Amino acid sequence: MSDTVHLLRPCVGVSSIHQLYQIQSFERRITSGPGKGCAYLTTRSIPKRVNDLINGGSVYWVMKGQIRVRQRIEDIQIETDEGGRRFALFLLDPELICLSPRAQRPFQGWRYLTPDKAPKDARVFDPEQAAEEPPEEMAKELSELGLL
Repeated sequence: MSDTVHLLRPCVGVSSIHQLYQIQSFERRITSGPGKGCAYLTTRSIPKRVNDLINGGSVYWVMKGQIRVRQRIEDIQIETDEGGRRFALFLLDPELICLSPRAQRPFQGWRYLTPDKAPKDARVFDPEQAAEEPPEEMAKELSELGLL
């Protein structure tokens, strides 16, 4: 029996949950095959704890120094690129779950995150209400003050 773990991953080049939503919405429209309809993530390294990740794990996205949102991992497929290199293709539930933001020091690649260390869920992201969200810098300050 495996223990559930999550993946902590920097969301490079993405500054807001709404921007992540827009990028993934576009990618879902152009994707065909077994992952159609899913969001996806690729990694050059293949996780050693694949069974633990697909046993209820999520990808926790770090944006601008804070863990802000997560997505449930549906499946992990090991693929091979044109150059013969293997990589991991994570198929993610397209639903974005906003978190109680928590500061995270910079890192590269990804890290495992145990459920007891994971930030708490706040709500499901609603793109229709995204315009009502506080700006990222304000959200960070409110979180640091314990108000968000």
